[in-house]
Amino acid sequence: MLALGQALIQRGHQLTFLGRDRMESAVQAAGIDFINLDAAKSSRPHLSRYQSSALRRFLPSRLPRLGSSPYADATGLRALAISIESYRRWAAFDLGRAPGLLEEIQPDALIASESSLAARTLAEEQGLPFVTVSTGLPRHETNTLPPEFTSWPHRDALWARKRNQAIDGFRRLLDLPTLDLLNQARASLSLPPHQHLSQTRSPLATLSQLPPGFDFPAPPGDSPIHYVGPLVGPGSRESVAFPWEKLNGDPILYASAGTLSSGREFFQAIAQACEGMSVQLILSRGGGRFPAAESVSHQNTLIVDYAPQLEVLERASITITHGSANTMVESLLHGVPLVAIPLVFDQPGTAARLARTGAGISMSLKKAGTPRLRSAIQTILEKPEHKKAAEELQKACLNAGGVVQAADIIERTTLGRQS
Repeated sequence: MLALGQALIQRGHQLTFLGRDRMESAVQAAGIDFINLDAAKSSRPHLSRYQSSALRRFLPSRLPRLGSSPYADATGLRALAISIESYRRWAAFDLGRAPGLLEEIQPDALIASESSLAARTLAEEQGLPFVTVSTGLPRHETNTLPPEFTSWPHRDALWARKRNQAIDGFRRLLDLPTLDLLNQARASLSLPPHQHLSQTRSPLATLSQLPPGFDFPAPPGDSPIHYVGPLVGPGSRESVAFPWEKLNGDPILYASAGTLSSGREFFQAIAQACEGMSVQLILSRGGGRFPAAESVSHQNTLIVDYAPQLEVLERASITITHGSANTMVESLLHGVPLVAIPLVFDQPGTAARLARTGAGISMSLKKAGTPRLRSAIQTILEKPEHKKAAEELQKACLNAGGVVQAADIIERTTLGRQS
């Protein structure tokens, strides 16, 4: 999002980023004006307390309580329910605090993350054109594709479409409290109700940073998604110190995980699989504190809180990831094949799409034991098929246009400018 903002500023636009406390330093380091939503007063405090009927919120409220593991280790339906509840709270937060700030700024257009479910309501309240940016795996309107939180491969058979429709219907039950919240706000503004959450996207354009050909093919009639490739740009990230002098010339395996989601098991599986291999591991914890990463015995291992990811990928032979779309597309931008070990949220769906392209190998954390993960690493290092597929997607990334194409679409759809 910051790289896209910088590209628009370079074209002469004024840009203001509305965000949370934790985002301020990164946004300001990118040279973009920042307004802290946490410091704003809510004009709709009742929304934060809004609850749909007890019957409609019964199932969503029960699922987060399943199991005893903390949020960081949540998986499956429990993780899905927790993330859906988070989006509901964020929507209430945005609906309460953003309107007054938008009235002060008087923008010509709104650019919003796909996870900002309140964005369409805010844009329509203010009479603004807006564009959705999907930095993860875009959620399609159709219910015939495998949902993004499953690892199911794409199948066009009738049984597969029926299965996908069934699980999508279950997910929509979990979405009901969020949908009720949004529609309560929309009713107060005399706006038509959303029938499902995919309608929170922009009717003008959705920009995805996936390269063309990576996502499952959507059926005719689904609203178009512009696959513009990775949204990266010079100077859009804060500089990160890294011990480059410790690189020894062995093939680099770059492993990255976020601060959540079973990080201990993830790093432990990778370290055990690489024992005895002539490779150099770079483990980026994303700020997490994982004892398993600290205690790895592989002698050629660099463990860092954060890595300068784009610079590391220029040297890497393989990326091992939990399925984050950001890490995946940036690896493909550099022609680096991947091993995906998806954990939660949309990571299984992203990994399934990776496996379909041939640019990597996907496996669950339960199946990522030493023999299987070691075999996957050796296969990618020794055989050219996955590297060739990654290089094909690298071409797709470069040809898709990235932030330049994204900025063109934003200007064309919101300001009527032709590129």
